[in-house]
Order: sequence, then C-alpha cells, then structure tokens
Amino acid sequence: MSTQKYDCTVLIDASTSFIVEAGSPEEAAEKAELLAAEAGAGSLCHQCSDHTETGDFYGVMVYCDGADVLDTSYQSGQISKLELERDQLKAKLAELISAVRSINYSPAHKVMVIGDDEPQYRQRKEWIEWVLELCDVGPHKVDSKECGA
Repeated sequence: MSTQKYDCTVLIDASTSFIVEAGSPEEAAEKAELLAAEAGAGSLCHQCSDHTETGDFYGVMVYCDGADVLDTSYQSGQISKLELERDQLKAKLAELISAVRSINYSPAHKVMVIGDDEPQYRQRKEWIEWVLELCDVGPHKVDSKECGA
C-alpha cells in the first residue's frame, strides 16, 4: 500500500484568565476581553509563531465564587440548544412509550384466529392512528430509514 503526505491542521483551544471587578457578569466579560486584547493574549513567542497561528477571541467564561455565572462562547448557545432538543425528545419518547404500554394486552382482549397459533390483540383504529401520530410529532420527525428499519 502506498502512502501520501497529508497537510494537517491541529486545532488548539487556549485560554487566559483575569480577575476583574464589575457590576455584572456581562460587564466582567467585557472587561476581561479588553484586558486580554491589551495584554496581547493570544499572541505567541517567536519560537512558536512559525508553526502555530492564533485566532480571534470567541467568548469569555465568567465565574464568581467558583460558580459559572456567564458563558459568552459559541459553545454555550450550542449546548443550550442541544439540551432543549434532548429534553423535548425525551418528553416525546416518554409519551410514545406510555402510549405503546397502553396496548390492549389483557386476557379479555385476546382473540384467537383460525389458522394462527398465536393470539391477536385488537386495537381500535383511533388508538393506532394516535400512536402513529405520536411518531410524527415533535422537533424532529424520525425517519424509519435513519433507524435502520
């Protein structure tokens, strides 16, 4: 097997910290960004600058007494969006599981059909439509092809 040369870029996340006095987490974030810019944070020594590049500031994480009070980075918004989506999907899944568990499965609903050695449990058309409708509602419709079905 022959090999090729590949030009690869390794993305590195770095940070610098400042302690600032401010009236709010937002003001603290602004002050920290200004201090970082003034201090040349994000710059490199001459030995590293020939093979490492720095990017722009993309956010500030603000802590007070050890607690997270503000995150202005893009990650915060993405994480919040994904957590909301996860919670909505979990609620829909719980509703669907509850619906499926309401199948008429008691002996009173058991029906034997000639030529079939297994019992059948009949459901009303409206129940079936309701359960199928639960599969099509929510922030994302689940495509059976995506699930390997």
